[in-house]
Parts: sequence; C-alpha cells; structure tokens
Amino acid sequence: METMQRIKSVGMPTASTASGMWQSIRIILGAGLGMFLNIGPVLLFTFGLFIAPISRQTGWSTVSLAAAIGPAMLLTAALQPAIGFLVDRYGVRRVALLSLLMFGGSLIALGILPESERTFAMSLCVATCLGAAQTPLPYSCLVSCWFDKHRGLALGVTLAFSGLGVTVWPHVAGELIVASNWRNAYAGMGMIVLALGGVAAYLIKDLPRQGLAAVTEAQLPADGMTVRESLRRRTFWLLIGVAFSISAIITGASMHLPSMLVAHGASLRGAASAASIVGLSSIVSRLLIGVALDRIFAPFVAFVVFMAPALGCLLLLDGHAAAIIPAAALLGVGLGAEVDVLAYVASRVFGVRCFGAIYGVLMVVFLMGTSAGSAFFARALSGHDGYHRALLLSAMMGAIAACLMLMMRKREFRYGVTRP
Repeated sequence: METMQRIKSVGMPTASTASGMWQSIRIILGAGLGMFLNIGPVLLFTFGLFIAPISRQTGWSTVSLAAAIGPAMLLTAALQPAIGFLVDRYGVRRVALLSLLMFGGSLIALGILPESERTFAMSLCVATCLGAAQTPLPYSCLVSCWFDKHRGLALGVTLAFSGLGVTVWPHVAGELIVASNWRNAYAGMGMIVLALGGVAAYLIKDLPRQGLAAVTEAQLPADGMTVRESLRRRTFWLLIGVAFSISAIITGASMHLPSMLVAHGASLRGAASAASIVGLSSIVSRLLIGVALDRIFAPFVAFVVFMAPALGCLLLLDGHAAAIIPAAALLGVGLGAEVDVLAYVASRVFGVRCFGAIYGVLMVVFLMGTSAGSAFFARALSGHDGYHRALLLSAMMGAIAACLMLMMRKREFRYGVTRP
C-alpha cells in the first residue's frame, strides 16, 4: 500500500510546493502542445481548404481529393492498438517524440512528392501513418496517469490546445496557400510541426517507471482492468458505438464546413474564419466541460456535448448565412469535448492499469468513424442533394449517441475519486 500511495501522490501533483505546481504545468503544457500538433487540427481540419486549390492548380478531381482522407484515417485507426501498447510499455515521451518527427517530415513530403491523384492519396496515407501517435491517445493517457482528483479539468485544459489548433491551423494553411501554393503550404506546416514538436517532447514527462515497477500483481488490479476484462463490460461496447457515431458526425461536418461554405460562394479566407469559430468554441467548451466532469455525473455532461453538434448539423441544413456562426459554435462544442468525455469515462470505468491499450481500441473505432464521416460527406458532395442528406443523418446519429450515454450507471464508475 505504501508503494501505491507513493505513485498516487506523484500522479496527483498539487500546488502546495513550487516543484509540484511546475510539474503540473509542465505535464499540461507538454501534452497540450502535442495536442496542438495533432493530426486533427494540423491535417484533418485544414484539409477542406486544400481541396479547391489543389484541384485548380492540378486539374485533379475534387471528389477524388475529398475522398482521399478516408483511407488515410482508416490506416491511422488500425495502428491505434499498437500505439496504445507502445505507450503502456515505453511511455508517452518516446512515442510522441518519434511520431512528431516522422509526422513533420511526412507533411513536407506531402507537399513535394505527389504528381498525380494516386500519389497524393498515397502520400496522405503515409503522413497519417507516420503520425499515428499524434492522436489524443498518448496525451490523454499521460494526463489520466498524472491526475486523479482534477482529472476532468486537466484533460479539458490539455485537450483545449487541440481547439486552439483548430482555430490557428486553418489560418496558417490559408495564408500559406494564398501567399504561395498548396505544395509550399504543406511543406511550411511540416517545418512548424518539427520546430514545436521538439518543445513538446522536452516538456513531456512520464510517470516514474521505477515506481510503477515496484507495484505487485496483487496491488495492480486496484488501478484498473485488463483489456480482456474491459471487453466483457457492457459499458465498453456502449462506448464503442458512441465513439463511432459521434466522431463520424463531428469530423464529417466540421472538416467539410469550409467546402460547404465555398460551395455557397464564400471566399477561402471566409471559410477559414468559419473553421476558426469551430476552434474557438472548442477551446471554451473543453475548459467548461473539464470542470463539469469533475462535478457532474459524466453521462449527463456527455448528453449535452453530443447533442450540440447534432443541433449544429440541423442549423446547416438550409444554408442560411445567419445560421453559420451558431452552427459552427455548436459543432465546436462537440469537437471540443468528445475525446475529453470518452477519455474521462474510460479512465473512471476501466482505470489506468492498461489505459493505453483500452483507449487504443476505442480510438480505432473513433478514427474509423472519422474516416466514415469524411467519406460520407465527400460522397454527398458528388450527389444531387449535396450535403443536405449527410447533415440530416448526422443530426440523427448525434442525438442517438447522446441518448446512449444516459444508459450508463453510477456504479460502473469505480476507479479514482469517489463520485458525489
């Protein structure tokens, strides 16, 4: 028990000492910067800005370009269990450093190498595979292991950096495209990832491995379930369905929001501004949701979070200019907290013993939903109804996912701080 208490005291840094405060800030800043350089804000949510310029400069089909992101995200999804295993075995710092270096280099290659639609799609797949650890998985794992009592707030602050990325990166990409061309824009983004990635890797600090090694098998189950045990839980499969549904609708609608606006006559800068509203809303919502998760039963919070993007999709149905800002804000609420909610619930229901592997499985489904959502919206672009049918179905799926979260029971939240 003495060993476990020592680990938990390390895992819950407090402000009682200057070193404890700096340790907390360091973990959140490092993980947050990693989230800022995530595949989502850097590649996925800027992708809609590249479709028209690439097509215009190369003559490649916009539909083929829009569909290219789907297979790339599927490959990233397939790698998540392996990423979770590596995180559990070697720690977040090593995995994140290697992934950031490879992701930055592959973005540069994405701007230099493609000479056809096929080679562009292949280069996009390579970029997402090499940056496969640049998902919320390692950073959620890091924060969940270090923080207990205020885990919701810590996750909210850390993952809010992703919302900052969704706000900033579309402007960076848009300005680079306008100033030069799409090839130099990707190369420039890759160099930024390499520069900031080194700072993130320096700040990240794993939980002391000597403390973990001292824990006996008899003590370890108190900190969580194994993967096999979690697979036998009803809650795990409920989260699987929710993860797929909510990622599909939020990613599909958010990623294609610039393309929808451009199709209705908006400028490239105007479309980037709308995407930034999604990011700003994401930042605010993540902070508020993080505080709420520490005080309110998580499924109640999740219901609100998942209903917001469903309402946003409904507002976008008619395409009225007045609905764009509130719709973008509602999409940002979901984009700002879906990963936070899933990570928090998983850590409280299954514990942190094998969190990397368990959350890795959830991330497979989450990224499969991301791929399905983007592909579905891309297919809708080529159809006669445009985005109308995709938005309507997304609103329905979001409402169903929100209601599914209400099926969870308080007794299932057994690890960490006792719920009020």
